[in-house]
Amino acid sequence: IQTINALEVINTNLAGENPKIYGELIVFEQNNEIKIYNIKTEQTKTISKGNNPSLFANIIVFQTSEKQANEDLNNDGDKEDTIIQYYNIKEETITNTKQIGKNPTIYSNKIAFTVNEKEAEIDLNNDGDQEDDVIMIYDVLTKKITNTKATGNHPSAGPQYIAFETQEKQQGYDLNGDGDKDDTIIRTYQYNTGGIENTYTTGEKPQNDADIITFSSNNEIIIYYADSGEQILSLIHI
Repeated sequence: IQTINALEVINTNLAGENPKIYGELIVFEQNNEIKIYNIKTEQTKTISKGNNPSLFANIIVFQTSEKQANEDLNNDGDKEDTIIQYYNIKEETITNTKQIGKNPTIYSNKIAFTVNEKEAEIDLNNDGDQEDDVIMIYDVLTKKITNTKATGNHPSAGPQYIAFETQEKQQGYDLNGDGDKDDTIIRTYQYNTGGIENTYTTGEKPQNDADIITFSSNNEIIIYYADSGEQILSLIHI
């Protein structure tokens, strides 16, 4: 893990993956454990077993494999699931949502994550099968679960909507009108209306902030303005 101070690169000498930053805190995973690094104090703290952390303000959300934790976290009688949990930095407490899921992301009080229907053993988007990934929302304040019924994975929660990717094969529809169902398309779920918007653009692993979405597409970085639908092809090649 490395940080940048002005034009100086600082090596923390910490092995790790999937770092996320908010203010002076960096959250990352190391050997299937979630850790926090304080840039100011240079102190590291281990939180829990887990992967794929995301950080906003005082909340760190992550996924925990029951096999790794050796615990039935959702009380369904097995240790085969992956469960969404979150850590309150100020209170130093872990909350187990008991919700099966992966790839969590957080903005404000909203945690967005993906549920695999086969693992959850339920048809979440009412399409007659249990073969899809579906975007869910957990509210940290109310503890309420919202099923968006949107087929998708790798969500990115923002102030107005959740950006995510959808495989046409799972959706069963040609989302970008190119005559096949072989693509992965970037879409959004709107908090206020519950509507699902289609960008008609191929891409993977979107990140969103305000009205801007960025994602990779055909080995290039794309910038997409959600309000106007304008797309800018970056000169950055992966």
